[in-house]
Amino acid sequence: MIIKHAILSTDLSRLEGSKKIVRDLLAKSDGVNWQQKEERMATVAVLLPASDLCSMYKPWDVHWKVVLIVMEEMWAQGDEEKKNGSIPIDVMNRDLYHQLPEIQINFFKGICLPLFRLVAQAMPSLRTIPKQAASNFAQWSEMCLLPETAKRDRVKELLRHHPSSSKGMHLK
Repeated sequence: MIIKHAILSTDLSRLEGSKKIVRDLLAKSDGVNWQQKEERMATVAVLLPASDLCSMYKPWDVHWKVVLIVMEEMWAQGDEEKKNGSIPIDVMNRDLYHQLPEIQINFFKGICLPLFRLVAQAMPSLRTIPKQAASNFAQWSEMCLLPETAKRDRVKELLRHHPSSSKGMHLK
């Protein structure tokens, strides 16, 4: 049962319910009571997605490389959609590679930072996670502030230093 629950908890569409349970637990108690099944299961359902997203709190030199691996998968899916006559969503559209900093900012703001802060609140020994994630968020934020041409150049530079993501790309 716990294994199935843990696997299903990595589906981000299920995350908000678990986060609410854990937030409520933390608001009215001294923390998670690991002896209580509901509290334990809700906490696992928050910890697993945080673990699944561990590249978001790795040091920058690891983080951006993993981001490009994931983006290459998404762009490849978008390429297939284009071949089949569909229009991919923006995040899967390779032609919009220059939007990578904004995509990352939105992912950090919407999913990662709130999740990592909650994890650190539930388990204080993990308090370095949101700090490192915030550092990576700051790197993407700095890129977002660059003039459009400089931002494109910075993203191109990252892509060129990561061969799998720039393979076959015609960078505009």
